[in-house]
Amino acid sequence: MNLLRKYVFFVVICTVLTLVLSLGVFAQDKPYAGTTVTITSLNAAWADAAIAILPEFEQLTGIKVVWEPLPFDSIHEKQVTDMAAGMGTYDIISFDNPWLAEFAGSDWLEDLSPYVEKTNFPIEDYPAQLMEYWNFNGKLVALPFQPDCRMVFYRKDIFENAGFTFTPRYWDEFEIAAEKLTNAQENIYGWDFSPARTIVALVELLPWIWSNDGGLFDKDHKPIINGPKAVESLDYYVSLKKFAPPGVESRLWDELFNNALQGISAMSVQPSVFAGQMDDPKLSKVVGKMGYFPMPYPKGGKMSAAIGGWSLAIPVSSKNKDAAWELIRFLTSTEIEKKMALTPGSASTPVRISTLSDPEIRKQEYISTFLESLRVANYANSSKIVEWAEIQDYFTLAIQKAVMGEATAQQAFDELNAKIYEIMEKAGYYK
Repeated sequence: MNLLRKYVFFVVICTVLTLVLSLGVFAQDKPYAGTTVTITSLNAAWADAAIAILPEFEQLTGIKVVWEPLPFDSIHEKQVTDMAAGMGTYDIISFDNPWLAEFAGSDWLEDLSPYVEKTNFPIEDYPAQLMEYWNFNGKLVALPFQPDCRMVFYRKDIFENAGFTFTPRYWDEFEIAAEKLTNAQENIYGWDFSPARTIVALVELLPWIWSNDGGLFDKDHKPIINGPKAVESLDYYVSLKKFAPPGVESRLWDELFNNALQGISAMSVQPSVFAGQMDDPKLSKVVGKMGYFPMPYPKGGKMSAAIGGWSLAIPVSSKNKDAAWELIRFLTSTEIEKKMALTPGSASTPVRISTLSDPEIRKQEYISTFLESLRVANYANSSKIVEWAEIQDYFTLAIQKAVMGEATAQQAFDELNAKIYEIMEKAGYYK
């Protein structure tokens, strides 16, 4: 009997020790179990794809995620309100790249470099020009997430029917194609774009300014936007409106996108992230008919592209920074990037070099054009100029005036140049 009691006692002790040890290992594997991380992002198809994968992260880490998708017209205000007041509502924000100088310049964003070093995060797996942009005053304040390059979406069937055996590379070829492909009686237009007073117009125009050897600032931050090359580029941009569907002067990006989905535009400038939705039969009338090529440039010029997109950052006011970093690591892993990109209709574009090199990712038709554009891309704003939001507003006003015929390209950019100088001088750049 004593022997039996000793045996039972031994078994109980072993069981308890095993349970304790296993719980200890479990706790080490899930150091942030029970923590809730709140993230806010754009209400977009790629966000839906990410949200669908979150149960996998929650099971792996024990971290609960609250994801708050917001419409574009309110996300900036909500993020600013939270960070400026130090409320700490959000542990991660996904924000649009034009807001970088405002957010980082206000010291609202955590430096991610210590987290990168502590976790051996493969920062070298990101394109160099992207990482340079997201470094602000020597601090890595965000990681790129859902990048996009503006490129030309074109109807392969319409091109073939018109006898084209190649896609236009130069401005003159592009204009010839736009004219030949326009058939207003059939409700088909050679070119469509979005020159309304939003950042979209700026993102469309800047690659043509850059490719024509124009610029925004000289080395002393003095504006040079009214130089001959930039003015010539705006003139060309405006001249193409005669090939566009009616009402182009006030066209916003959602109408531009819908025109492409409905098959109205033979060519249009679109963000690369919309490519996946062109083959979604629930949305598109052009499934299997859409092709892609880089933005054209003038003969003697160079190919250029505007890159934009969203990012992932941790606000200084976050109360759960370490757990937030774990979610960022998960969302930016090659496995999750690939899953999101291959989700039908997700409009999700990978950013890591290894993911973009994956054979399954390379099978997506738009990826080759995206990579070609990415190699020559610049961001459509300055990450170093905190006043960029104000400058951008006047920039888009100048574009709209030229498109509406309220000013010549030279007049519009002369006025813009003077306004930019005034803003920069007031901010103390020319002391």
